[in-house]
Amino acid sequence: MGALRQVVPESLSFSFDLVVQGTLAEGARLEIEGVEAAGVCGRCGAESRIVAFPLRCDHCGELGLEVVRGEELYVQWVEVEE
Repeated sequence: MGALRQVVPESLSFSFDLVVQGTLAEGARLEIEGVEAAGVCGRCGAESRIVAFPLRCDHCGELGLEVVRGEELYVQWVEVEE
């Protein structure tokens, strides 16, 4: 889950546990892997970690990085045991 997604991991985990109760998925485990936010500078082309706003290049100070990581929210895989 990307750092820029406005999802609180603890809230997602709590909600997942509630939703699976009484279903075939009861007892399933949710694992959340965090993805740091990063952006690429339009001026110098450097990649910078995004830790706060405004989005500023760590190398040249340019504002307005293009976000390249940190907005993900994917289900990578589901493993089912019988």
